[in-house]
Parts: sequence; C-alpha cells; structure tokens
Amino acid sequence: WMTAPTVVVTLVGLAIAIFFTIGDAREVARARRAARAAEQRVTQLAFTDRDTGLINRPRLVQVVTDALRQPGYTFCLYGLRVSADGNARDVLLELARSLAVIVDADTTLARVGSEQLMLMVPGDRAEAEARSARALRQAEAVARAHRAEVVVSVAQSRRDGATAQLLILHASARQGGGELTEAPVAA
Repeated sequence: WMTAPTVVVTLVGLAIAIFFTIGDAREVARARRAARAAEQRVTQLAFTDRDTGLINRPRLVQVVTDALRQPGYTFCLYGLRVSADGNARDVLLELARSLAVIVDADTTLARVGSEQLMLMVPGDRAEAEARSARALRQAEAVARAHRAEVVVSVAQSRRDGATAQLLILHASARQGGGELTEAPVAA
C-alpha cells in the first residue's frame, strides 16, 4: 500500500508537467506566428514603395529576372517618367493610384524612382502596345490635368537586354539610344 502515494505523486507531477508543456507549446506557436508576421512585414517593407503601395525597383528586378528565365516568354517594359514644375511627386502618386486600378492582372506596375513608374506588360511589342494603350491614355489624362508631361520609354525583352538591370535601364532612359522608343505622352 506504500506505492499508492508514490503513484499519486507521480501522476500529479505528470499532470503538472503536461500542463506546462502545453503552455510552452502554445507560447512557441505564438512566437512562431509573430516571427512569420514580422518576416512578412520586413519583406513587404523591403519590396514595396511606402508612398504608392506598388512594388519597388528591387522587387521589379526579381520579377523581370524570373520572367527572363522562362523560355519563350516575352514582355515589354514601359518607363513613365513624370516631369512637372514643383509637383512631380503629386502627379506620380495620382498616376500610380489611377494605373493600379486599370492595369490587368498580368501587368506589373512598379515605382522605380522618385518620378518614375514602370509597367511590365506581357507579349511582343505589338501585343504589349495593345494591352498598355488604356494605361498610356490614363497617364496622358493625369499629366494633362496637372499641366505636366509623362515621357514614355519602352524596352522589349530579349531584344533590348538580356538582364533585368539592362532592360530596366533601357526602359528608364530619358533620351533615345539604340532601339529604344520614346515619346512624350502629354505636353
């Protein structure tokens, strides 16, 4: 009969250990969720422009690099540079908001500079022009409303560069050069 108290003490000890183990497991799960949320927030901050909510240049480089790795996939990058007396930032922010609403799901919209947005549009030059026409008309309307100018530069994948950086550079160019096409959208 001496073993009964030992068994009772052991069972009580086991119950306490299980209670603390469950509590510790819950705390570990909470810590993991918090760490994942913090990691997602850091990633969002690293790859999202805080003013527009669009992806930024480093994230666009990743997207373009991934697209270049897909055999046979073609796309065009449209650089939209805002030129306005004293209010280029405001024009760019309004342009970003209006384009974000109208671009299709396959088009990537990014802010790549203080006064520049970029559209990555799937397809060859003719397809991309047709798909981006509405966005370019919207850019013209926003620029006209602010008495600003939006200069559009175009680079086509595989023709104007083999790397993401080179394509973005071509699509960011202010003055022509090589095969780069550039045209003011509004005066």
